[in-house]
Amino acid sequence: MSGLETFGTVSDALARRARDAGHSLAVSFPLEGERLTFEDWDTYATQVGKGLLESGLEPGDRLALWSQNSTAWLITCLAAARAGLILVPVNTYFGEEELVYALRQSGAKAIALSKSFRSKSYLAVFSHARQKLPDVGLTVVLDGDESGCLSLDALRQIGIASDRTLPDVAPSSAAVIIYTSGTTGYPKGAVLTHEAVMAQGTLSFERLGIRSDDRITCVVPMFHSASYCTAVPGCLSSGATYIGQGAFNAVSMLEIIESERATVHIAVPTTLSALLDHPDRASYDLSSLRVGTCGGMDVDTGILRRCAEDLIPGIVQIYGLSEVSAVAACGDPSDPDRFDNCGKSLNGYRIRIVDPNTGLEVLPGVSGEIQISTPYAMRGYFDMPEETKATFSDDGWVKTGDIGFLREDTMLVVSGGRLKDMIIRGGENIYPAEIERVLTAFRGVEQVAVFGIKDAYYGEIVAAAIVGEDGLSVAELDRHCRERLSSYKVPVRYFRVERFPLTASGKVRKVELRELAANDQLRGL
Repeated sequence: MSGLETFGTVSDALARRARDAGHSLAVSFPLEGERLTFEDWDTYATQVGKGLLESGLEPGDRLALWSQNSTAWLITCLAAARAGLILVPVNTYFGEEELVYALRQSGAKAIALSKSFRSKSYLAVFSHARQKLPDVGLTVVLDGDESGCLSLDALRQIGIASDRTLPDVAPSSAAVIIYTSGTTGYPKGAVLTHEAVMAQGTLSFERLGIRSDDRITCVVPMFHSASYCTAVPGCLSSGATYIGQGAFNAVSMLEIIESERATVHIAVPTTLSALLDHPDRASYDLSSLRVGTCGGMDVDTGILRRCAEDLIPGIVQIYGLSEVSAVAACGDPSDPDRFDNCGKSLNGYRIRIVDPNTGLEVLPGVSGEIQISTPYAMRGYFDMPEETKATFSDDGWVKTGDIGFLREDTMLVVSGGRLKDMIIRGGENIYPAEIERVLTAFRGVEQVAVFGIKDAYYGEIVAAAIVGEDGLSVAELDRHCRERLSSYKVPVRYFRVERFPLTASGKVRKVELRELAANDQLRGL
C-alpha cells in the first residue's frame, strides 16, 4: 500500500494521530456543539476502555452499540478497540425482535445505547427485551443518567481511577461484527479484523485523494460498514476531520457543509437527490466541496452527472459490501468517464465475473455474478459455518450475489441487481434491474420492483409491482417496454402496491412480493 500511512489496528491509528497531530480537529458534530481533537478522542477512548474492563468485560467479549451517529458513538467504538472488545453495531431501525436476535446471536455481554432516537425509545425496547437477554450484564447509557445503568461519563470516571494496563491487540484480531441486512431471513454477522478495517479506510481514501486538511461529511449511519470501515478509519489514517450529523436532514446538511467548509461528502442515492433537489440549495455556499462518493444498487448515472456539475465536482460511484470490509471498487474523481461505472478495484482487491449457471469466468462486457478476492474479506459470518462456506467459492473468492460486468479496461459496471432476484424464463437469464430502469422512466411510475412468478410452461415469467399515479395503463406500459427491451423481458403481469415490504435497511423484500403474488394477494394494475 503506497501513499497514505497505514496502521495495524484502529486503536494504533488513533494513538498515532494523537501523538503526531494531537491538537488537530478530529471530530465535529456542529448541531450538537461537540468537537474532539485527536488528543481528546485518544484520551477518552483509553479512559472508557479501561472503564469497560473494570466493569467486568474481558478482551474478546462483544459490546453492542445502539445509537445514532454521535461523538459518544465514536468514543465508544474506539474504547472497545482499545480494550480488545469486539464491537457489534446495531441497526438504528431495529425493533425488539431484531435487537434480541443480534445480541443473542453475537453473544453480546454488554450494550451501550442512546435513550432514544427519532420516535423510538431504545431504553424502553431494551428494557422490555431484557429478560430474553440473560448474557447482557452491563448496560451503558450514552446520553445521560438512567437508573440501573452506567452513564458514559460514570464509565469514564471508573477508567480514570483505574491503573489497569490495556491489552495488546493484534491487527489480525476481530474488531467488529457487521450485520448484513437479510431479504430472505435474519441478518448474518460479518466478522472483520482491525487490519481489514484499517486497510479499507486507507485504500479508499487513497483512491479519492483525501488529505489531512480535508473535512468529511458522511450521511451513512455508523452501524454500516461504509461508515465504520471506510469513513472512520479513513479519517484516522489520513488525519482528515469527520464532520457528523445525528441523522440525515437535507437543510441541516447544507448548513453544515457551508459552515464547516466541508470538502468531501459521502452519500447514498436518496440523500444525494435530496440535496440536489432542495429548493433552497442555491442560497448556500457549497463551493468547498471537492470529492464525494455515492454507492448502492440504485445509483442513477444522470444524478451523478448533475451532481458533478452542480454540487460535488469529484463525485464518484463506488461498489462494495460488508463481507469485504465495504468498498471494493471506486472511481477516480479526475476521470471524465467515471459516471457509468464504479471504477477499478482498490489495491489489494481483485474482481472477476462468473456465469451464475456454470461458475466459469466470463469475457469482458458479459454480465454475471461479481466475485471478489481480497485479504481484507471477512473471517466469516459469526457462528454460521454453513452460511460462511456458501459465501466463498472453492478457490476463496467472495460470492457477492450481485450482477455486473467488467469492461475491457477493467472498470466495473453494476448492471443487474441481485443474483437471487434473477428470473430464468425458458432458460434465458433476465436481470430485474434492467427492466426496473426502463419502467421507472415511464411517466407516473414512482417506484418499481420486478420479480419472477412461477409459470407451468416457461418456469418463470416477469412481473412488476409498481408504486405510482392512478390511471397507469397496462397497454401503455407494455408498449413502452417493447420499444426498449427484448420481448422475453417484457413483464407479463403488473401489480399496483401502495408501498413495498422492506428490510430494516430499506431493501425491497422481493421474496415476499413473490409469495403475495402466488397467493393472489396483490392487486392487478
